[in-house]
Amino acid sequence: CSNFGASDFNGEVTTIDNCKGNIVVIGFWGTECNPSTKMLEEFRNAQDQVKASQLKVIFWPVHFEIWPVVNSFTIKNKNHLGDLKVKKIGVGNNGLSNLVDTLDGLPTIFIVDKHGRISTTWSGFREQLLFNQLNKLIHEN
Repeated sequence: CSNFGASDFNGEVTTIDNCKGNIVVIGFWGTECNPSTKMLEEFRNAQDQVKASQLKVIFWPVHFEIWPVVNSFTIKNKNHLGDLKVKKIGVGNNGLSNLVDTLDGLPTIFIVDKHGRISTTWSGFREQLLFNQLNKLIHEN
């Protein structure tokens, strides 16, 4: 899982291995998926809570779509994202196969612990599940 990566709008790739020591929350989403929009809102809210608490949690809302489509979505839905920085799925050595064989649906969330191991994963939006899983992981460490 450590080679999985995602790139920002400028094409700079960050891998899970680059983030060891932090909890990484990866959420795969799509612009046409209403549950994905709810996931983005929850990521935004969780990111705001994490900033206030000084915890080391990084949020990666990762998409598969082309940047013009995603940029249009982010402009129209700025309130869902706040200052979250969306990322594009990695390719080649940093591709999805480093994390999982297939995705069951969107959104799909992975929480990677500070050692670079997948702690938990689920598909679909379930209100408060992200907060509950993060709190459990934070208190274990």
